Amino acid sequence: MRPEAYKYIYFLGIGGIGMSAIARYFNAKGLPVWGYDKTPTPLTQALIEEGIQIHYEDDVNLIPEEVKQNREQTLVVLTPAIPAEHQQWAYLKENNYTIKKRSEVLGIITANAYTIAVAGTHGKTTTSSMIAHLLHHAGVDCSAFLGGISVNLNSNLLLSKNNEGREIVVVEADEYDRSFLRLYPDVAIVTSTDADHLDIYGDKDALIESFQHFISQVKPGGTLLLNTKADTRILNKIEDSVKVIRYGLEQAELNAGPITIAGHHFKFNLTTSTNIIPGLDLPVPGYHNVENALAACYVAQIMRVPPHQIRAGLAAYRGVKRRFEFVVDSEDYIYIDDYAHHPTEIDAFVKSLKALFPEKKIKLIFQPHLFTRTRDFADEFAESLSQVDEVELLEIYPAREKPISGVNAQMLLNRISGPNKSILSKEEVLRKLEQSIDFEVLATVGAGDIDTLVTPIKNILKNKKMFRKRKIISIIFASCCILILAGLGVFVAQKQAQKAVRKVSVTIDNEYNNYFISDREVKNILTNDGEKKIEGSKISDVDLKSLELRIKSHKFVREAQVYRDLAGNLNIKIKQNRPIARIVHDNSEEDVYIDDEGNILPLSERFTARVIPITRSLFRPAQNKSFYQDSLGQAYLDLLKFVEKDAFWKAQLAEMQIDAKGKVIFMPQVGTQAIEFGKPEEVEQKFKKLLVFYKKVLPAMGWDRYKRVNLEFSDQIICE
Repeated sequence: MRPEAYKYIYFLGIGGIGMSAIARYFNAKGLPVWGYDKTPTPLTQALIEEGIQIHYEDDVNLIPEEVKQNREQTLVVLTPAIPAEHQQWAYLKENNYTIKKRSEVLGIITANAYTIAVAGTHGKTTTSSMIAHLLHHAGVDCSAFLGGISVNLNSNLLLSKNNEGREIVVVEADEYDRSFLRLYPDVAIVTSTDADHLDIYGDKDALIESFQHFISQVKPGGTLLLNTKADTRILNKIEDSVKVIRYGLEQAELNAGPITIAGHHFKFNLTTSTNIIPGLDLPVPGYHNVENALAACYVAQIMRVPPHQIRAGLAAYRGVKRRFEFVVDSEDYIYIDDYAHHPTEIDAFVKSLKALFPEKKIKLIFQPHLFTRTRDFADEFAESLSQVDEVELLEIYPAREKPISGVNAQMLLNRISGPNKSILSKEEVLRKLEQSIDFEVLATVGAGDIDTLVTPIKNILKNKKMFRKRKIISIIFASCCILILAGLGVFVAQKQAQKAVRKVSVTIDNEYNNYFISDREVKNILTNDGEKKIEGSKISDVDLKSLELRIKSHKFVREAQVYRDLAGNLNIKIKQNRPIARIVHDNSEEDVYIDDEGNILPLSERFTARVIPITRSLFRPAQNKSFYQDSLGQAYLDLLKFVEKDAFWKAQLAEMQIDAKGKVIFMPQVGTQAIEFGKPEEVEQKFKKLLVFYKKVLPAMGWDRYKRVNLEFSDQIICE
């Protein structure tokens, strides 16, 4: 098979970093490209902007008509992350489409090329991007398929411009699912062979055997660069004519010599027994990145890039997105984002952080990736994470896996030494940062969806910095103004104190159409039901603070401001409490509201709020009055706030129940089905599924067809 044999390309899992590079390749070749992915991301949006059509629902009807009508001319590219029960995959298999894994397509594309393949359980993305950058910077025409977004290229794909002669291709050789065995490189680099992907391999010996097969496929007369930390057993099946170069920071045939750190830059020499390139300057920090640079620079030498261009190219290298990426770099805070998801990677990352910032307090937010990896390396993860001053864990990102009993963030937290450790949701991470910043260096680390925190954290830190600058300027300005205004203020105050209150003006914020308190009621509070006159009294005789406290004592007043203006008027501004749910009891006189901060409010004789009733709560903790203000109840409060803010679901849901296990059940306004929501987790995703049920299933099947609808399980709606 040759890629040019096909006219239409369809991707299952187009949003993956490796899949998207191949999609871009076919798109650049002028072929129509479509794809499915589970969720929209910045990467899928970039692909759409490049002219690729993408959808996010596993629906056979969304497969393009061109694909359906041209089976023999269509190539389907599949990622291993697609589950076996995927409907579109099943359709394409049943109809005998040509379906190739990403690794197979990559092998076909590179079959006749001069291939430089970078393998290793970690370090391969940075190393391959360095090689591609050095060659591109030196004017060596080449293509590159990368496992990350190169900052210099702003892409994970580099395309050769020369259609004549043998193409040079730099490719990331992924060991997951033994994908790299599709490649037959001229030059191979193995950065590491630490145990990983044991869900695929079973044990490290099987992983080593797979690396042996990969190394045996290096073409005769080719070159292998092998990190000194890699397991030498992988050399057992290598071709005799393949040249082997061992590289490492020290005591290796290819080494870095003495390393110095200047700011964020690591400076070193490329040294071999016969050659030296002095004065190399790597602007992407980390000892592990120095190792990666050694291999990349040596490959550039193989490709006949002169030393001065290697030196210039390395100095111009800006790294890969989410690989030791400085998101905020200021005098106030340092914020770095990194893709590390294996304990060895985290250890190298933390050691580099501590070398760069030896005297600074470091906080690390980590999202474990895969249940099996967390289970297999829990002790190693804990050891690497225990090196920093504070650790915040997110729950495990499952990716392609189902949960494993007992394997969770708590299991990992229990193994981490040190008092400053916690488990937070992404929302709690952001709330905590908004409240206070008690670190000098912050790092977000992981391979899941932790990257969705990067922009919000960046904005919080930048706003804090701007606020600090404004505060300093304000203090200086205020100090000057105080002296000027002090004398004037005394004079005006004396004059104003002699004035009488002309009138009382009450403003009540009814943003949410709540009418629990009226103007008349406020004025009665101010005058003790008419006993004490306000209008006509001297302003100096009116205690504004006392009046404010009396208004705030009203059960439905959240905030109150009482102030006078220069005209002698007394102004009262009131913000009401906002009920978002009503807890219903057998005796209706015991019913209460919950507001959006989790406070319990009594009912009002004056007004009834239109909010969702909680008609049954068998969950014992929820029977505590402070439940919606503690850490367990916060998730239920967030669910109620979601319903209250969404006009559609507020109109559709008639009541909410909490069973003895803490699972939520909704009853709809229309229809008889019980909506089994489960624990208040993944709220937005569950309501998206329910919306699909409302828009597509109910109109087709009838509103009373089902007695229960279960939303608890990922990517499923169970109807009975």
